[in-house]
Amino acid sequence: MLPHIRFQATRPSEECGCPEEEWLVGGINLIIHHDPDGRVHAFMDGGDWGEADAMFPGFASLDEARPTVFDWATSVLRGES
Repeated sequence: MLPHIRFQATRPSEECGCPEEEWLVGGINLIIHHDPDGRVHAFMDGGDWGEADAMFPGFASLDEARPTVFDWATSVLRGES
């Protein structure tokens, strides 16, 4: 069963101005950050649950990267990554 995924916000990164989205995936905070060179950095922060992050190359936009990032986040929550 897939975890519940809920959109929180979209904004420029406070650090660099790159586009970012914030989501809740199974109750865990997920930030998706898109660099100008096409790399996407995904970061999950769940407090006591812990943290996880991954880098994905070659995406033209957050829209394009989102399915890959959600697959990764789901696998992390299932303990597969």
